[in-house]
Order: sequence, then C-alpha cells, then structure tokens
Amino acid sequence: MTSGSDTNPSPSFWSSLGTEGLNRAPLYLIIGLLFYAPFCFGLREGAGELGFVTLSFVAFFVFCWQRFLANQWPRVPGWLLFCFAIIALQGLWMQLNANSYYLQHGVVHTVRVMDPAPFPNLPGSQNRIETPMQFHPQLAVFCLMIVILNLTASHRRLVLVCGALAAATFALVGLALKLELSFGSGHFIHWFWGLTEERSYKTIFASFRYHGNAATFLAIGLCLNLGLVFESIGRGNPRTRSLAALGSFILMSALIVNTSRAGWALLCIIGLLFGARLLFRLWQNRAQRGSIPRGIVISSVIVLVSGVLFYAFIGADSFRQEKLEKLDFSMQDRVQFTLFAEMWKDTPVFGFGPGAFASVFPKYQILHPGHLSMRWYLNEAHQDFFQLLFDWGVPAFLCWMLVLIRPLLSKQLAEDQRDLGFACQVGGFVVLVHAMMDFPLQVTSLVFYLSVMLACLCSMKKSPGKQTAPK
Repeated sequence: MTSGSDTNPSPSFWSSLGTEGLNRAPLYLIIGLLFYAPFCFGLREGAGELGFVTLSFVAFFVFCWQRFLANQWPRVPGWLLFCFAIIALQGLWMQLNANSYYLQHGVVHTVRVMDPAPFPNLPGSQNRIETPMQFHPQLAVFCLMIVILNLTASHRRLVLVCGALAAATFALVGLALKLELSFGSGHFIHWFWGLTEERSYKTIFASFRYHGNAATFLAIGLCLNLGLVFESIGRGNPRTRSLAALGSFILMSALIVNTSRAGWALLCIIGLLFGARLLFRLWQNRAQRGSIPRGIVISSVIVLVSGVLFYAFIGADSFRQEKLEKLDFSMQDRVQFTLFAEMWKDTPVFGFGPGAFASVFPKYQILHPGHLSMRWYLNEAHQDFFQLLFDWGVPAFLCWMLVLIRPLLSKQLAEDQRDLGFACQVGGFVVLVHAMMDFPLQVTSLVFYLSVMLACLCSMKKSPGKQTAPK
C-alpha cells in the first residue's frame, strides 16, 4: 500500500517546474503579444497600449529575474545598449521635467501634481500628458528587444513564425470583412466599428482604422511568410512551404484589396526584391534540371494572378481610381516640408519631447499661413524621420537611426538563417520606406513587429566563437 506522501510531487519537481516556467514565460508572453498587438486596434488607443506596456514590462522583469537567478548578464551588443540608454535616459528626463499647463473642462481648471517643471531652466517635454503615452510603449519595445536577443535561435525562429501566422490570420479576417462589405450587407464590419460615415468603412481594414497602418503590417507579414517559403525550399519541408505560400497569397490579396496606395507600392517593392532573390537562387542552382523553367512558370502565374486581383479590386473600382488620381495632391497636402523647415529652425537640441509634435505644429500653421489651413489638424507629421527629429532632437535622433538602420545592413548572417534574415531585412526596409510618407513608427504595434525583426537580425550574425545559448 502506497502512503499519501509518496504520491505527492517532490520539492525538486516543483523547483524544476518553476525554473522551466521562469525560462519560458518571456517567450510565451512575446508570442501572445504578437497576436494581441494587431487585433487590439493596432494598439492605437490608450487601453490597448497600456495592456501591451504592462505585459512587456512583466516579460522583461521575469527575464531579468531568471538571469539573476542564473547569475548571467543579458547579451546585448554594446552599440545597441548605448543607444537604448541614451534614448531611455532622455525620455525619462523629458517626461520628469515637462512644462506645466492646465486642462480646461468647461469652466473648471484642474491642476495636477508635478505640473510645474522641477528644473524650469533645463530642457523638458512640451506636453506632459502625451510624452508618457508615446515614450512608455517605445521603452517597452526596447525591453522586448533585449529579451529576444537572448533567446535561442530556435525560439527566435518560433517568434518569427508566430508573427507570420498572426499576420496571415489578420489578413484573412480583413479579407472576409471586406468581401462581406462589398458583396453582402456589411453587417459585421458595421457592428465591429459602429461608425456613422459610410465612406469611412472603405478605408478600414480588419482592426486597423487607418488603411496605411494596415498596409505596413500586411507588408511585414508578407515578408515573413515569403521568408519561410524560401527557407522551406532550402530545407525541403513541403508542409511549411505550403502553409507559408498560402499565407503569402492571402497577404498579397489583402494588400491589393486594402485601399492604401502605399500598400500597393510596398507590394511592388517586396515583389521586386524577393523576385530578384528567387532569380539569384535559380541561377545558383542552374545545374539542377528544369529549375529555371519551373521558376519562370511559377513567377508568371504569380504575376498573372496578381494582375487579375489588381484589376478586379483597383482598376474596376471608382473609389480606388480616385485615390490614385489624387496621389500627388494628397502628398503635398499631408507632408508639409516648408513648415517642417521652419519648425526645425526652432527645435531644441534635445527636441520638443516624445509625442509633442501635435501640440507644437499648430503654432507654425498660424505663423506661416497659406501652407496648411487651420481646419486641417495633423496629429502626426506623416514623415516619421522629421517627427523623430522634432520629438528627440539631434543626439537621440542619431541613436534612433542606428537602432533602425544598422541591423538592416547586416551581411554576415548565419548560413541556416539567411532566408529569414533576408525577410527581416526587407520587412524593415519597407517599414522605413513607408515612414518617409506616413507614420508607421508612431504606431506601437508596427514598432513592435519592426523591433522583433531588428532584434532577430542582430542575433543572426556569424560569430568566430560559438556562443552558449540560454536553455
């Protein structure tokens, strides 16, 4: 007869279970956030961003606790740690020393604690409320990048696979809502959004209110799925290749159906870059019988199907034709380079503070009439590099550029990670291209996905010595 004490798990069992849970919790939290971010309205509203920030800091705390117990320091490239430190310290200081102002609600003036700047003669953010709303998600993304940098190669690959799956699922939901709106009653999308203006529904895609943000996310997802297709060809995994190819087709269709003109341009850029890589690979394998003709046939089918979809949803739709015809006017109307030049003359060395653009820009609309009427309100600059410069000033702006650009220039990628590395490079590149004419770097969900790709790229480099990955 077995005693009750013999059936209870031993303390060592619970200890090992707790250690394993501590090791894997940050990975699972990141995977959960990959699905949470796009479906929570792209993290463009306060409650969703607060949830993301909270879970990100929890993941980072658990990761730090695990490393502390293991008596190990996190692995972070020196240049990246330096940039993180400069941006984080400046953001915290600008938030602490923000200028004072009143919020008016009718006839009531509310004065909050710490409204006056503690050091009024030193730099501080122009907007005490917007600065933490902008800066805290950025800081959370930096924390997640440090966690990803310390994952094993297999876990980083899992993160990218989950990102590709989340994007394909998002695209499928968006396509279903668009098709139901076009050929059905539109009941589901009306129920989900509840907008009063019917025209607004044409520029919505799934859970993104703004089609430009959706286009950037779909472009990132397409790159990740195409990267998995190329990787599976090299490894000979037909199941992965089939699923990733299906996801790629869904995402290409979603980019065409979405009404973002920038999304159509990003699709062309991605097609050209991956097409060039396909031709290069076929040329490398030209000794293999039938590889080049087969590649030509596959490429022709893709181009034909894309052309049919393009005509069906763009060429035969007056709304999309109208958007294409007004492209030049739209760019001139939203990107105010003349006012930006005047604004740059007044920008402090450390910037106006994170998230301060919307409260600073109207002054230049008034001082320089005739460029942009006061009835037009720009909450974003629609040119992220200018906005980063205005918000952060020169020193932190240079750090931002290093963080965003240097990983994309990685050349010495590990042999077994070149395909996914190329996908991350193209994905990051199209985000930065779109940032020249829109504001993807101001959207938390897009910055999160971009940071995942950048962190993975920083971890894919060849190293002369073999590093021991954390178990």
